[in-house]
Amino acid sequence: MSTFPAMFIAPLSISRNGNDFTLSGDLPDEAAKASLLDSLKGAFGGGVNLIDNVNIKAGVNAPDFSGLGAVFKAGAAIPDFNLNVDGDTITLAGTAASEDEKAAVEAAATAAWPNLKIANEIQITAPTGAPATPVPTPAPVPTGA
Repeated sequence: MSTFPAMFIAPLSISRNGNDFTLSGDLPDEAAKASLLDSLKGAFGGGVNLIDNVNIKAGVNAPDFSGLGAVFKAGAAIPDFNLNVDGDTITLAGTAASEDEKAAVEAAATAAWPNLKIANEIQITAPTGAPATPVPTPAPVPTGA
């Protein structure tokens, strides 16, 4: 089994709130920024609002964004999906409707960045309108006869 050398990436955050995507952090150049924006537009088409708070800092490292579209497509049903890059770790967060959805996002991230650690902090919640889990009614306590 081959291992990849550790890669340290400048802090970068992509936070989704519905159709709004807030981008913040550092990228090495305008080409890396254009690649990031193109990946997000490719994943969601023209129906996204990109809020660009990215700084250009020569010399910082950025992840390869070619797999980013697949990650966001896998997380398309997660309206509060967040992806944070720091050092050698990519953290996934948000609220998914199922374990399958959570696992699909993690698999896409692992495929996109096999040389980085993936921390999957996506939470699972029951779909809206799902019946609450019934609380068992305790058996009646027999009274002394």
